[in-house]
Amino acid sequence: MDDNTLGNQSFPTNASLRENSTANIGDSLIVVKLACLGTISLIGVIGNVLICATLMGHRRKSSEMFILNLAITDLLVCGVGIPLDIYNELHIIFPYGPMLCKIIWPSQTLLVLVSSMTLTAMALERYRAIITPLKPKLKKQHIVKSIVIIWLLGLAVVSPYIKALKYEDGICDEVWPRLRDPDYYTLALFIIDYCIPLSIITYCYTRVGIKLYKSTLKFGACQRRKNSVSFDAQQNRLKRNTRIIKVFIFAVVMFVICMLPGDTYWLYKSWGESEFENEEHFNTFANILVYSNSMLNPFIFGSCDMQCIQAFFLRSKPRNGSYALRFSFTSSFKRRGSKSSTAGVNQWRRVARRVKNKELKATVVYETNV
Repeated sequence: MDDNTLGNQSFPTNASLRENSTANIGDSLIVVKLACLGTISLIGVIGNVLICATLMGHRRKSSEMFILNLAITDLLVCGVGIPLDIYNELHIIFPYGPMLCKIIWPSQTLLVLVSSMTLTAMALERYRAIITPLKPKLKKQHIVKSIVIIWLLGLAVVSPYIKALKYEDGICDEVWPRLRDPDYYTLALFIIDYCIPLSIITYCYTRVGIKLYKSTLKFGACQRRKNSVSFDAQQNRLKRNTRIIKVFIFAVVMFVICMLPGDTYWLYKSWGESEFENEEHFNTFANILVYSNSMLNPFIFGSCDMQCIQAFFLRSKPRNGSYALRFSFTSSFKRRGSKSSTAGVNQWRRVARRVKNKELKATVVYETNV
C-alpha cells in the first residue's frame, strides 16, 4: 500500500467517535425506557383492575371511596397514558394530531394532580375520623362531591397548559404569551401539586400519630378487666386505625419519592441552567419514577384492603363478644332483627342488658365514626 492510497483512506475522527457513542447510548436508553414503561403499564393495569374490582364488590367506606378514585386514576395512567407515551417515543414527530395535542400531556398532569389531592383528602378524612370521632360520619354523597371537586380543581389548574399547547407541522409545543409564563406556571404546579398537599398531609398525620400514640399508652397503662367487651372493641379499633394510618403514610412517602426527581428537574429547567451533564438519563429516570407510583399504589392499598376484607368476614362470625357486637351494630342489624329465632332474641337481650349496665357506652361512642 503506497502513501497516496493511505492518504486517501477515511479514518474516524474523535468527533465522529463521540457522536456514534452518543447515538448508541441514546438508543440503549430508549430501549431501557420502553421496556420499563411496558412493564409498569402491564403490572399497573392488572393491579389497579384488581383493586377496582375488589372495592366495587362490596359496600365501600369513606376511605375506600378515595382509594377507588386513586385506583381509577392510576388505571388511566397505566392503561392509557403510558401506551400513548410509548407510541410517541417511537416517532420523531407528534403522531396524534392537533386535537390530542391539547389532551394527552395535560391529562397526564391532571392525573398527577388528582392523585396528590386524593391523598390529601384521605389524610383529612382520617384526621376527622380519629381526632374528632364524635362528629357525624361523612355520608356517601359528601365523599362523591369531594371527588368531583378534586377533578374540577385539577382541570382548572391544567387549563392554562391546555391553552398554551399548539400543534404545527407535526410538532406539539407550548406557546405562551410571555417569555417567563412557563417558568411561573411550573413553579405554581410545584406549589399546588407538591408543597401544599405535603404540608396538609404532614400536619394531619402528625396529629393523628400523636393521638394514636397517646391512646396506645393509655390502653397499655389500663388494667384489663375480665370479659370487658368495651375494652376489647376499643383496642381492636385502635389497632385497625394504626395499621391503616401506617399504610396511608407509606403511600404518601412513595408518592413524594416518585414525584420529587421530576418536579426538581422541571424547576431546574425553568429557573436554572438550560442543560447539565447526563440530563437525558436523569429525565428518563424521573419519568419512570413518576409512572412507577401508579404501579406501586395497588400493592400498597391492596394490602390494607385485604386486611379490611378479612376483618369484615371475621366480624360476620360471632366467635367472641367484640366481633359479634360490632357486626350487630352495623350492616347486619336489619337482617338479624328480621329473624324470629330464639338465638337471635337471646342475643339482643344480652346486648340490651349490657347497654343498660353501661358496659357498652364507651364502645358505642368510639364506633360512631367508622
